[in-house]
Amino acid sequence: MMDRSRFKKIIAVAAALAAAMALAACGRTGAAPEPPAAALAPAATSAPPAVTAAPTSLPTPAATPTSAPVATPTPVPTATPVKKIQSPYYIYVEKGSHTVTIYGEDENGDYTVVVAQYLAALGKTAMLTPVGKFTLGGERERWHTFKASELPSGKIYGAYAVSFYKRLFIHGPLYRSKNNNSMNWSAYGELGKNETHGCIRICAGGAYWIYTHCPNGTVLEIVNGSPRGTQAEKPPKPGEPNPNWDPTDPTPPGEEPEDLSVPTPVPTQPEQ
Repeated sequence: MMDRSRFKKIIAVAAALAAAMALAACGRTGAAPEPPAAALAPAATSAPPAVTAAPTSLPTPAATPTSAPVATPTPVPTATPVKKIQSPYYIYVEKGSHTVTIYGEDENGDYTVVVAQYLAALGKTAMLTPVGKFTLGGERERWHTFKASELPSGKIYGAYAVSFYKRLFIHGPLYRSKNNNSMNWSAYGELGKNETHGCIRICAGGAYWIYTHCPNGTVLEIVNGSPRGTQAEKPPKPGEPNPNWDPTDPTPPGEEPEDLSVPTPVPTQPEQ
């Protein structure tokens, strides 16, 4: 067996060879030998000056766009509804029955109350007395002059005449002069027939009532036939001692009426 001393020598030689090989390797790579542990400790140095961080500027907030003010439109005032001012009466004519009916207002303001009815003479032909709605106005005469070629004077007069369409009137009997005791009694007998040139001829009492009660603007409606079935009675016949005087006339024979006040016209105010 190898003795201990020889073994130590072999170990020493091996260590020397290993060290030589290590040095040779360092020489080939240029690497510096590892410094001793004491050399690795850094030298004491003074602390570097504190670096003051530059203040961070805050971003300026973007301006919020302001919308342009919108002008508030001025509200349009609402018109207060106004009830249309109307005549207290409505005149309705049925050509079929030759009847003129005057209606008054009921509690609701509707024309349903029959005030009076009068028998009428109308146009000789259907076209002479027109149909439709008309209004009283234009002319209102105590005596309206008509041409009458059959009379020596060439004139004849209608009593209490109120125009309703062009040269057409609603009026009373015909007279030979401007005297209520000169009535043409034959023309009086034509009430209820088609004998006029388009006018609506009724008795003196009816014409006087319309003249003094129905203002200009009163509606006069004329219809064909007799849809409502209206029917007026014949007026009383003239007699002695005044055969040429209309017995319905409120004015005595040969006199003029004391009051021919014309009612206030209906205002032309539109309904709202």
